[in-house]
Amino acid sequence: MADSLESRDGNEPDRTGEKLPPPVTKGIPRESQRVAYLAALLLVPAAVAGTSLGGVPRGVGVLAGGSVAIVNFWLLARIVVKTTADPEGGIGAVMGRLAVKFGLLAGSLALLVAGLQVDAVGVLVGLSVIFAGVLLSQVVEWLT
Repeated sequence: MADSLESRDGNEPDRTGEKLPPPVTKGIPRESQRVAYLAALLLVPAAVAGTSLGGVPRGVGVLAGGSVAIVNFWLLARIVVKTTADPEGGIGAVMGRLAVKFGLLAGSLALLVAGLQVDAVGVLVGLSVIFAGVLLSQVVEWLT
């Protein structure tokens, strides 16, 4: 089956017949950077809205949740870069990195909500800035 697939970009299909993405060798891709930057820009009006609707604790929660989301997205992009740049890397190393990232995410959210008593609704709203950043990035790409 793999022999029947054509490769336009020079990457060989893997044994399942699916083309692997090209390796990322120059750091985090521009598209991922754009998502992170747009999410950071969206964090400001989201925090202002959270403060006006729920008071200062909610605004702080939005800022905290958005910061965690942006850092988590950035770490995920770094894992993709390291994974695709190393053709010899095994699945164990990738799973280990993802497990550490997930542990950091869970620990930071638990610290925010349970330890520091940051407004949980604000944290949830802040976490959503990445999704809005992805949508806005796609609109920007579509318009340019």
